[in-house]
Amino acid sequence: MRLLSVGDLNLDIIFYVEEIPGEGGEAITDKMEFSPGGAAANVAVAFSRLGGASWFYGAVGPDFVGKWLRARLRSEGVHGDFLFEVKGRPSGVMCIISTPRDRTIIGHRGANLGLPPPEGARLGEVGFDAIFVSGYSFVGPVREAASRVVRQMCGDAALYVDASGYSAAILRDLLPKLGCRIRALMMNEAEASAFFGGEGPYVPGYADEVVVKLGGKGSVLYTRGGAHSAGAFSVDVVDTTGAGDVFDAAYIWASLRGLDPRSRLLFANAAAAIKVSRRGGWSSPTLSEVVEFLRMRGVEVNV
Repeated sequence: MRLLSVGDLNLDIIFYVEEIPGEGGEAITDKMEFSPGGAAANVAVAFSRLGGASWFYGAVGPDFVGKWLRARLRSEGVHGDFLFEVKGRPSGVMCIISTPRDRTIIGHRGANLGLPPPEGARLGEVGFDAIFVSGYSFVGPVREAASRVVRQMCGDAALYVDASGYSAAILRDLLPKLGCRIRALMMNEAEASAFFGGEGPYVPGYADEVVVKLGGKGSVLYTRGGAHSAGAFSVDVVDTTGAGDVFDAAYIWASLRGLDPRSRLLFANAAAAIKVSRRGGWSSPTLSEVVEFLRMRGVEVNV
């Protein structure tokens, strides 16, 4: 199974605190780390750890951060054939404040906004089974490049889109204009509200499937034939950074493996649960870890 992930690659500087101080306040912590991140990069790494063949389409700056990020992608088994260096822009950096309940992000996308279009990139030669695009890739000056990658490949590979963060409201109008069939549109509750404007994620016309991530309540899959749901797994939460991205990668992996709807949700819920029990966006589980996690909880998923 071959996946191309399109979107951001960043350096995450993560501070772990019990509470986020108010404006003008201070908080001191003895727990912090530097971690690679970026929604699409998180998906690429998580898919690779599950045993899939993973490629990343994105950009870094000509700086030490970019060199470090490139090396980290390579160490995770992610192919960097389509990772470009953008002159005149620094690599993306995100400052993440993580509490046991959620995370807050302030960031600079940097070179991610200079993503080049796919001219000369031999995307069609790889034979991708699926393409994942983070909604952030459709926001700002990078929109045209991301759209061209999708249009070039969507006839040959299944398209999965995450309506990430503030991109959700924009994607409602943009996605129909891509002219591509979307296999699954994935989002959390807040993003579903922004995207569908209160109409409900069962509205047809945007994708074959709409997957809504409910955090501690699990997840639900809407199709034209009805809805499927699966509850969350109880774990000690350490860091939610990248949990939704790990869910996406696991859901795509399970879909390409041909799992039934509820099994896809259970598998993705399990992968995300393991992730939130660990620090950093690239702390996603291997396939054997997910299988063992499910087995220990008496859940049978035929992978």
